[in-house]
Parts: sequence; C-alpha cells; structure tokens
Amino acid sequence: MNSSNLKVSIEVREGESPIVSASFEGSVDEVMKSVYDFLSKAIPQFSLVNKITLQLPSAYELVEKISDKVKVCEGQIMFSDAARELQTEERFTLALVASHIGNKIGLLPEPSLSVKSLASILGVSEKTIMNIASLLSKRGLINRPKKGVFEINAKGIALTIAK
Repeated sequence: MNSSNLKVSIEVREGESPIVSASFEGSVDEVMKSVYDFLSKAIPQFSLVNKITLQLPSAYELVEKISDKVKVCEGQIMFSDAARELQTEERFTLALVASHIGNKIGLLPEPSLSVKSLASILGVSEKTIMNIASLLSKRGLINRPKKGVFEINAKGIALTIAK
C-alpha cells in the first residue's frame, strides 16, 4: 500500500439498510480528517465522544510540532540550539517523544530510552534522570516498560507538544 495515496470507503448502516456512504482519497492525514468529519456528521455521538477523548496527532503532525527542537540523526537524538534553553524536564519528555516518533517511522529500534541514554542525550547524571523520571511517572506522563527504561505515554505526548 502506498501511504501517500490512501482510498477509503465508508458505509453507515442501521440493521441491513445503508443510511449513508462516502469515499475518500488522498494522503493519510487528509483521508483521516475527511473520515472524522464524515463520521461526526453521520453519527453525532461520534463527535461528542471524540471531543472528550484524547486523540494524538499523527506522526507527521508530531514531527511538525517538535522538529524545531529535536532531531534524530544516525540513530541518535539531538537537540537544536533552541531546545538547549528548555528545562531538563522538558528536554527529557521531548527526547522520549522523539524516540517514540523515531521508532514509529523506522529511524530508531525502540520507542523507549534507557537511563544511560537519557543521561547522555541530556548531558546530566543518571541520578538526575532517575529523579526526573520519578516525578514524570507520578504525574502519569511516562511508563517504565522495564527497569531503567522509560517511554512516553499518550498523556505525556499531549502535554509535551502543547508547550
């Protein structure tokens, strides 16, 4: 499947009778927006549910939001000069968002980062990383899939890109 040109057909039925149908074609983001708009009009409850549900941006939208601050180059996460002025906690979550995105688009092998990797990326001690991780974990922004490894979760992504 060529992800740059997606075709989607939708049919909403009540029992066996079709109520409404539509077809959409375009980029993944264009089609998803069209599908969302269609479903919001065809099924009003869909719109209400989506208004109170946390919906993460697409990988493309995430990259657009953070690319001025952080990059992935040759499997390494690096900060721009603009990000160097951010607090360590903010750079911590940005690094995890970059790792999440980098994994989704095939640039990084894992969506998570180890304490050692985070310390190296941020230029701080492993003790500092553990302190920040403890704080972020208590706030429900990161997960610990295994000892000494952290990854951002949906809430963490949403709050990181909102800044």
